[in-house]
This record gives sequence, structure tokens and C-alpha cells, in this order.
Amino acid sequence: MEVLWAHGPTSVREIQERFPRKGRPSTNSISTVAARMKGKGLTAVARKTGNANIYQAAISREAVQRHVMDEMLGLFAGQAFPLMSHLIATGKLSLPEVEAAEKRLRAGRRKRGKP
Repeated sequence: MEVLWAHGPTSVREIQERFPRKGRPSTNSISTVAARMKGKGLTAVARKTGNANIYQAAISREAVQRHVMDEMLGLFAGQAFPLMSHLIATGKLSLPEVEAAEKRLRAGRRKRGKP
């Protein structure tokens, strides 16, 4: 999905070439995954070139992120603090990111009329 989001409609061969040479999956593997993702509504065939399908993302990165985050929060009974605490402890959430989140939280509260 990352390749499709970053580069737009892309062939299976082009997707394969974006992987590091070492451990690169076969074109058959990528084609199978792309077809399965199409079946799930994640990708779509933008066009055909000869026998090759040119795939594009059928869902935005933001929609996928929202879905994954909602699923993760469900694992924590809807509580975000354990997840945030882990991200901070492992260094995956920086102080500038926390400050940006605080700004967004304050702006959201103001919109809802809360101080």
C-alpha cells in the first residue's frame, strides 16, 4: 500500500522493484497479494497494459490509519494512555509530537466549548 500511496498507479513489477534486492518477494507473490487486496477493496485496477494490471490504492492512508488505530484502541478497552505510554517509553513518540497532540487536543476542546 505504501508504494501505491506514494507513487500512484503502479505495476506489479514496479512494486517489486521498490523492495530491497535482498529478500525481495517474487512478482507472483506481489501479484497474489495485490489481487487479494483488490478483493478486500484496498486496491483497484487502474488500467491494464497488455496482460499486466496497473494497481492503485482504493482507500486512503488516513482511512487505513483511522481503522487500525480504532482496532488498537479496542484492544485497550478504548483507553489511549497505555498505547501512548508505550510509544513514549520506546522513544517512538517525541516531545514535539506530544506537544502537537496537546495543541490538537486543546483546539478540539475549544471547538466543543470546553476550556
